[in-house]
Amino acid sequence: MKQINFKSMVLMLALAFGTMAFGNELFMQGESNGYAGTYKVYSTTQANTNQWILNYGAGEMPVTIAIAEIRGEKVYHVYSASFEVMFVNSKKGFGMRKVSNGISKVDARLQSLIVNEEKIQSLKVISTETPSVKEALSMIATYLPEVINENYHQLLN
Repeated sequence: MKQINFKSMVLMLALAFGTMAFGNELFMQGESNGYAGTYKVYSTTQANTNQWILNYGAGEMPVTIAIAEIRGEKVYHVYSASFEVMFVNSKKGFGMRKVSNGISKVDARLQSLIVNEEKIQSLKVISTETPSVKEALSMIATYLPEVINENYHQLLN
């Protein structure tokens, strides 16, 4: 298993924040559910990427959202240095999924401490409608805080 040490995590967060702070445009903002408060979504200026940066509160802990088409479904890979989930737009609707251990970039032990898998299951279908990218980003920003376990809320603020 991967070992994540404190210095590596701080470096990854600093690089992610540096990327967010320089050259990204504010795309949208709104209110999330509960403790996370106001969110902002930035479009990245990196050429040929379909990525967005999501920040809550003061924006010190950015979350990346990468959009891809996989087997006819639009997949929103939502990740930080500490956790990751997917939102999928499928025939059944738009909802949240766990990232399988085989493709996950986050240590499974760390992921299980931070993300509430029962809550992910309850958000498997958020909408039966097909959202636009802007609507999907808004739903992601709104519902993501709900799956972060209480002891780790600071990872979003």
